[in-house]
Amino acid sequence: MESFFPAFFIIITAILMSQRKNLQFQIMKIRKRRKENKKMDNSILSKYIGKECIVQANGYIAGVVGKVTEVSENWISVEDKKGKLTTFNCDYISSIKEK
Repeated sequence: MESFFPAFFIIITAILMSQRKNLQFQIMKIRKRRKENKKMDNSILSKYIGKECIVQANGYIAGVVGKVTEVSENWISVEDKKGKLTTFNCDYISSIKEK
């Protein structure tokens, strides 16, 4: 009975370590895939210039409602009703909806 517990502990530890290595491998694959992704094409975003839109991005739960004023390189600027300018990196935008 005494030899059962150390053997059980060693087997469980080995299983958990192999699962952790598999998880690390999956994370590395995802990071590599993200690096291979190219920047968003600005021609898609340029059609929203001058229009009232709802821009949702990481960190903004409800999104930002305002007029798209500028799209340059990988950045988009949105001006809200109060005149406050917000600039987003296009990599973090999850959706844009015309209001």
